[in-house]
Amino acid sequence: MSDPETLTAQVVNILRHDKFIARHNFAIGSLRIWPRAYHDVADAINAGKIRVGSSVSAGNAAEYDMRFAVMDVSENLNVLDERDRAVVFHEATHAHLDMLAFGEHSGYENEAMGYIAEALYTLAAKGRDVPSHPIRVVAKPIAAKVYAGMYAIPQADVAALTAAISAVPAYSRMPRYTSNGL
Repeated sequence: MSDPETLTAQVVNILRHDKFIARHNFAIGSLRIWPRAYHDVADAINAGKIRVGSSVSAGNAAEYDMRFAVMDVSENLNVLDERDRAVVFHEATHAHLDMLAFGEHSGYENEAMGYIAEALYTLAAKGRDVPSHPIRVVAKPIAAKVYAGMYAIPQADVAALTAAISAVPAYSRMPRYTSNGL
C-alpha cells in the first residue's frame, strides 16, 4: 500500500518518463491527445490542479472525476506492470481533455479516447491486454491503426467504439461530460 505522496510521485513519474507514449497522437473530432499532453497532466498534478487519490470504485484500477479534477488510482498500483501503467494513461487522457475546457461534449467519445490511449499503450509496451473486455476488444484494432500512423479516428471506428461504451451500464448513464479546464 502506497502513501498519498508516493502514489502521486509514481503517477507523475509514469506520465513524464514512460517511453511508450511516443505514439499517443490521435484525435476523435476536436478531442485530441499527443505525447506532451501527459507531461501537462503531470505538471497540473504537481501544481495541485489535479489531485491524485486512491478512492477507486470496486472493480476499477483507476478513475478520473472531471467534477473535482481527481485522478484516483489503486493503492496497489504496480509501476512495473504495463496494465497498471496503461490504465494510468487512460485516466490521464481524461484529465488532459478536462484541462482543455471543451465544455459539454460526448462522454462516449471522451471514454473512447481513454480506451484507445490504454490499448495503444498496451500495444506499444507489448503488454498483456484484456481480450474478453468488450470495449477493449473494439479499441484494440483502432489503437493498432494509430500505432501504424493514423491520426484522425474514422467515424466508423468512433461509432463502433462509442456503441460498445454506451452499452455498458456505468457509461450509459453519462452520455455527456463537461470539461471545465480544472
